[in-house]
Order: sequence, then C-alpha cells, then structure tokens
Amino acid sequence: KPKFSPTPNNCNGCTQEGRQVIYAPLVDLSGSQGTEINLNCRSPRVVDVTPTFFAQQGQAFVGETFQMQPTEVKTVDLRTLMPVSVRNRKDLGGMTLEYTGGTLEMWAQLRLMKVNRGNSVDIGFSILQDQRSTIRNAVWWMPADGEATIAVGNFGHSLLRAKLTSV
Repeated sequence: KPKFSPTPNNCNGCTQEGRQVIYAPLVDLSGSQGTEINLNCRSPRVVDVTPTFFAQQGQAFVGETFQMQPTEVKTVDLRTLMPVSVRNRKDLGGMTLEYTGGTLEMWAQLRLMKVNRGNSVDIGFSILQDQRSTIRNAVWWMPADGEATIAVGNFGHSLLRAKLTSV
C-alpha cells in the first residue's frame, strides 16, 4: 500500500507553518472537582506554547509560555498553566493555546473531573483558523437515562445561537 504523504496537491494548508491558535470554550464547571489538560506535541522540534485564559466578559489573561518537547504527551493540572492572579476566579470561560508551527503540530484536550460527583467531561480544542463554515453540527449518542452538559463558546464578536434537538 502506498503511504499518504500530505503535499500542496492533496492537503490544503497542511504544510503551511506560522502562528497557530487552538481554542476550548470552557475551562471549568461549578460542579467540577478540577480540570486537567492533556497536551500532545506532534512536532519533530521543541514547541513554545502560550496559554491565554478568558473571563466570561472577555478579559484576557496570558499565562507563562512553556515548552513541549518533540512528540511529548503529558497531562497536567490546568491551574499550573494559569497566571497566579486568576487561579481562583469563578468567571473563566474559554482558553487558547498559541504556538508557531504547522497545523495540528500541537493539540490539547481538557478534562473536567468528576462533574457533579459523577463522570468527567472532555472538551476538545478547535482550530481558530478553521473557518470553513459559520455552522457547526454535532451528534452524540446517549443512553435513555443519560445526561449531557453542552458548552458553546464564541471567540468572535458576532452573536452566537445554539439549537439543541433531541431525536
């Protein structure tokens, strides 16, 4: 079998390097017992990553830049990436991770631990530069007695609308 190798002919933008920003719409829930962040560096070189946290009213709080080693994967308490002055705030909304490199060379996922004394909630990051559509659809399977928490974030300046349909 031939191996797939991204080139300008078969992967729009895969080889472009530059400023990259990934975004998660939520970093905490009132019923959560803490938040972990899984960090995954897919780069062949050291990557400097700068976290920025946003209050629900939009104020930005930039954390210290940290380094991820080539192909490093680690899980840390999210509070260790926050500026000390915001670690106990209860009005934080989302966050970004910024780095210089190729698309998807750095990735992350948040895990809100034991929400309402139950299971954890995983929150994936979105690529801010990925603006192919103004509409995002999602589908989740859930058992009949299941419960869902849905977080919708808006990094832009326009009005955001969400519609939930149960089938």
